[in-house]
Order: sequence, then structure tokens, then C-alpha cells
Amino acid sequence: MRIPGAKWDKTSCHRVAANQARLLIGCLAYNLLQMVRDTAFWG
Repeated sequence: MRIPGAKWDKTSCHRVAANQARLLIGCLAYNLLQMVRDTAFWG
């Protein structure tokens, strides 16, 4: 199913493995940031 006019900037590569790696790195970075924020606020 295609959505007309939608731009998939974060999954711009045609290879699934590259898109999966990019998504995994983004998730890891988000979780790391959350851990740092929790540690900074709660000691």
C-alpha cells in the first residue's frame, strides 16, 4: 500500500538491512538518552 505524497526520509535506502540497521541505531540512541536522563534526575 502506497501513501501518495508521503516521504519516508528515514528509510530512504532500498535495502531492508540498511533500513533495519538505521532503525536499530535510532532505538538504541533513544534508550541511551532515556537512561542518561533518568540517572541525571534521580541521582
